[in-house]
Amino acid sequence: MIRRASTQLQLTDPLRLLLWMPAVSAAVGLLLLRLLHLSAPVYAAILLVILCFGLLALFGPARLRGLLLVAAPQVYITLLLFSWTTALYVLPDHPASGMVLLAASLHLPSIYVFLFLQWPSSLALRLASLSLALFIGLTLPHAWATRASSGPYEGVGLPLTLLFAHGTLLAVLHSFSRARDELAHEQERSRLMRELAHRDHLTGLHNRRALEDDLAGAAAGFLLAVIDIDGLKQVNDTHGHAAGDQLLQLFGEGFRQGGGRAYRISGDEFALLMPDTSEAQMQARLTAVLMGVRRVFPLAAASMGLARREVGESPDSWLSRADQAMYARKRLARA
Repeated sequence: MIRRASTQLQLTDPLRLLLWMPAVSAAVGLLLLRLLHLSAPVYAAILLVILCFGLLALFGPARLRGLLLVAAPQVYITLLLFSWTTALYVLPDHPASGMVLLAASLHLPSIYVFLFLQWPSSLALRLASLSLALFIGLTLPHAWATRASSGPYEGVGLPLTLLFAHGTLLAVLHSFSRARDELAHEQERSRLMRELAHRDHLTGLHNRRALEDDLAGAAAGFLLAVIDIDGLKQVNDTHGHAAGDQLLQLFGEGFRQGGGRAYRISGDEFALLMPDTSEAQMQARLTAVLMGVRRVFPLAAASMGLARREVGESPDSWLSRADQAMYARKRLARA
């Protein structure tokens, strides 16, 4: 299933880490401003907003955490753009501006990762590319004005570095994200195919293959019931196969209720596997199902054989004992 951002987005470990990083960086930045006695109200305000946002997203009320988690990339990008613009054009000579530019350029990739974790790869790429384009666009006037300079955040090298370094990172993230999405889709397809292979299409119950798998994993003491529907051929011959299908579906719906696992293992044969129940309870369950089916098919009947798994018994032997008990009950009913 493709992930989509929503207020129900779960705070997974990668997202938690991505929320911790800016919060810790903001706390360190505030500490440095104080230790170095740098007066920077604008930078201090930005750092306080980042710190408070991160703490609320991590530890705030559950509903608020969900909202902040969805809004985190947009909020952080806005704050980074504001910091970047302030450092380049408003406070270019401030002692802390170089640190701010470095922090913004280092934290921008974490926003890309945040986007790729929240959104489908194609949409995340567009949003991340737009963010990078905004940074480069804001950098161009400064790059032109300082084109004769050679500082690390001056001249035409700055937008080119952003373009090639961050552009390469986006390409890598997009490739990994697509591979992850394809793997998730393939796993989901495999799960669905396995589910279809273990389901009976008419009743929606598990099929014989599923029963064989479950019998192999069942512990000693589990109770297995094999149930044969009496008179299915007569219903088909008298009322048509649609009526026969309806009869089987009614039995299937009844067996689905009441706990345990229910199976249709052949045309008119069902099975129930219960971990903790008595034979009397299993018989009462069959009686309740028959009462429901007889509201539509008054002559409906069924024969049930029970077998509790013994220590060391093979699945085939266990199923055979339940089958034999069912046929013995059928012969007794006919006598």
